[in-house]
Amino acid sequence: MRITQPTVKPEKIRAGYKEETNARSERAVRTICLFGVPLVLGFALFDYVRHPEVFRVSLILRTGAAAILIVILKVRETRFGRGRAPLLTFICVTVVGALMYALQVLTGAEASQYFVGLIMIPLTIALIMPWRPV
Repeated sequence: MRITQPTVKPEKIRAGYKEETNARSERAVRTICLFGVPLVLGFALFDYVRHPEVFRVSLILRTGAAAILIVILKVRETRFGRGRAPLLTFICVTVVGALMYALQVLTGAEASQYFVGLIMIPLTIALIMPWRPV
């Protein structure tokens, strides 16, 4: 008696992998935005206590970054955004990274505590975002 393995076409495997990766990427964008907005705005209190001289500029930058994250969250729900989750994630990372860098420069460059925030961004994304094999 001969046992045969079921054959699965490589195209089917690739399509399933792509579908799963897109779903995970969409969830990652949602997670980044839903956690990012309160964190970006909430840490304005840190600026108020620690760096009151730049609080106004900080609040403007933080509000702008939070608004962009909210727009990305809404775009993700559209037909256009569903297929572009990795791009939306890249935009989120770029916006928050630029915010952290600007705040670091405003609050003392190398001596600023914001270098930790700048380090945490790629670490967080690496943990949340699914990665494709090369």
